[in-house]
Amino acid sequence: MDAVVPWSRLQAVIEPIYPKPGNGRRPYELSTMLRTHFMQQWFN
Repeated sequence: MDAVVPWSRLQAVIEPIYPKPGNGRRPYELSTMLRTHFMQQWFN
C-alpha cells in the first residue's frame, strides 16, 4: 500500500476540507480514514 499510493500528497489535498475537531464527536485521523477508504475500494 505504501509503495503504490502517495499518501502525503493525497493528504495535503484533502486536509483543508477535512473536518476539524471542535463541534461534536472528534473526527478520525485523516490518514486512517484515507487508508480505510482505499481498502474498501480495493477489496469491495
